[in-house]
Amino acid sequence: MKQNTWDNTTAEFNGEDWCFEHVPLDACPEWHGSTCFSERDLGCSSTRTPEQAIAALKYWLTKP
Repeated sequence: MKQNTWDNTTAEFNGEDWCFEHVPLDACPEWHGSTCFSERDLGCSSTRTPEQAIAALKYWLTKP
């Protein structure tokens, strides 16, 4: 598994938060590859698919 790509990143909604696994370490080393965010935190209240959630997380990471 490549560490620095999003190819293996997964997202699963647990009813409250989107839980991400295999987040590239270079995206945020403190997460150790895993993190959870609410839809509100990500700014994507209409997110319906894991792909949309991953895209929202990538966007969130680019915000200053």
